[in-house]
Amino acid sequence: LSDGGQFYVLGTSLSCLDAACNSVAINTIFVDPLTMSQSYSAIILHWDQWPDHPTTPSASTPTSVPPTGTPRPTSTPHPTVTPMPTPVDCPPESISQRPPTVETLRIWPPNPVVKGQGGQGLSLTVRVTSYPVIHRWWTREERSTTECAWHGDSTTGQPDESVCECTPDGSEGCWPGWGWETTSEWYCQEHVEIIPDPIQAGAFQAHARLHKTSKEWIQTNLASKYPGARVRHPDWDVQGQPNAGGCLGDGRCILETVAYFPFEDPGWYTMWVDGWTVGTRYTPPRTYHYNLPDPQPVYLMDTTLIPDW
Repeated sequence: LSDGGQFYVLGTSLSCLDAACNSVAINTIFVDPLTMSQSYSAIILHWDQWPDHPTTPSASTPTSVPPTGTPRPTSTPHPTVTPMPTPVDCPPESISQRPPTVETLRIWPPNPVVKGQGGQGLSLTVRVTSYPVIHRWWTREERSTTECAWHGDSTTGQPDESVCECTPDGSEGCWPGWGWETTSEWYCQEHVEIIPDPIQAGAFQAHARLHKTSKEWIQTNLASKYPGARVRHPDWDVQGQPNAGGCLGDGRCILETVAYFPFEDPGWYTMWVDGWTVGTRYTPPRTYHYNLPDPQPVYLMDTTLIPDW
């Protein structure tokens, strides 16, 4: 009875809680005809604890769970905390960086002529790319998980989880045998810092060296046809003129630069470029060196005079 009214039974079910059916649960749903609100009652019977061990259940068997109309526990339970395992060992701090790269963008003109015969020499345009420094470190962190768990006597078996009345924030209590259980574990949290390493524009240099065979050809074959021909300027070290540059959002830094060679001697040249970066607070400046893959020819107006290198 409730407030002079009478509850009606909507449904009831009987289930065993263990293989021998020594413990059973009787679940009943009631409805109040005045308010049409529903309530729930769960009765758990342990036959081996009943006087004289009756062989059949009785409707008047005492309950281990509050009957219909009894409010849920309102006191906040104290969660069971599982001891944390031994903290994990995290990787050591690391610094990594790719070497800078260089690529040829343009050689102009395609067939350069020495300036002494009206040629304009040679312009070499290259792009240098410096990759960022990657700083990685790890911190040891704790992660906790709280779950509603059965804490009752294991001999009575695991009851239906629908009996558990725990709420995620633990603001309400739990039926007997149930409670909140908190477990914790350690893990390693990775942190990554990307640090640009700009290219030192003033450090860029381009170099050219006239081959020994070309020097000998000028002093012999060419001199026999053009008296007074001699080697004038076989070695070149030229500072580049920046054309474009800067650092990108992914940490890469770019420098495009042009090196001009006003060649005076015909023949074949070995060419290369080099320089260095600015460096970061974790790393010193990094050098780069790039050899052009093929020797570069420089012509006289009479191209038949240049021997095959």
